Amino acid sequence: YNVPARILKKLAIKEFRVYVSGQNLLTFTKYTGIDPEVSSYNSVLTPGFDWSGYPKGRTFSAGINVKL
Repeated sequence: YNVPARILKKLAIKEFRVYVSGQNLLTFTKYTGIDPEVSSYNSVLTPGFDWSGYPKGRTFSAGINVKL
């Protein structure tokens, strides 16, 4: 989100931006395991079986950019 320039002018700031993003936050499925995309054996014969493999990590990212 970029804060409008008219607000920033009062604070003597040229640019102010806030951002948030995420990856692998939700899985929409009836699968009862941890992650339906994990296959420890990498075999086409066992898709969806996680065999206690580690699920893909969730990633959160947030930040602020300020230009004075």
